[in-house]
Amino acid sequence: MLVKTKFLASIHVLLGLIWLSLLSFILAQLGLWLKHALLRNILEGVSSAVLIVLGVKLAFEKVTNYG
Repeated sequence: MLVKTKFLASIHVLLGLIWLSLLSFILAQLGLWLKHALLRNILEGVSSAVLIVLGVKLAFEKVTNYG
């Protein structure tokens, strides 16, 4: 029973190491990709537009008193 438990625990640790290694590699590549100026400008433009739309929606929202 103890051998089976250690075997399953080692499989769990191995899968965790593989997953975290893969995740860190993917995030490192994504970080390099996001440093491009064109992509950064596009993302800033999209996020600015979303914030403006949300601000306009909030400005024209009907005020409700819940008190």
